[in-house]
Amino acid sequence: MTCTAPDHHGILIKQMQWIPSFFTDIYNELSNISGAAGVRERWLQGQMYLHVLDNGKDIELEKSLPVKTPKGEPPKSQKFDIVLDGKLAIELKIIGISHQTKMFDIFKKDFQRLISITDEIYSSGKYVMLVLVKDDESKLNNNLHEKLKNFSDSAIVKPYFEHDYGYFSVKVWKIINDN
Repeated sequence: MTCTAPDHHGILIKQMQWIPSFFTDIYNELSNISGAAGVRERWLQGQMYLHVLDNGKDIELEKSLPVKTPKGEPPKSQKFDIVLDGKLAIELKIIGISHQTKMFDIFKKDFQRLISITDEIYSSGKYVMLVLVKDDESKLNNNLHEKLKNFSDSAIVKPYFEHDYGYFSVKVWKIINDN
């Protein structure tokens, strides 16, 4: 099966315009690997890396960035899944059949981790990307899928991009408040 995403270039900033075509291009491969627990996210990061490089953009995976620390503690850094063009930080989650409801709390922590970045270069470029795999067994965990799909916290994030590709859907949130 093939899937085509609509042209979202009118709403996506230049550094993010690869998203619709990327997920269209990997549709078949993602449906094949979605059952491979433990490697889905790394595989997806690798595919993104190759796609973004092929399109002439700069991408780094697992890059360490400075984060806020309590007063009196030494500075520290944390690794973030994807950094684009040295100014956009993205945390990626792919949720499939083997995930439990505790994933919702892990997912919410990604927003807090992004908010904690102290480097001003990233102040307007922090995103969480969710790939939600839909399959027969997802009905068993429908509550988790619905909670993830409908996640909203208007104080810190706004929906940025969303598209249903059939077998999976993709939703991206942008951090809007760094308090």
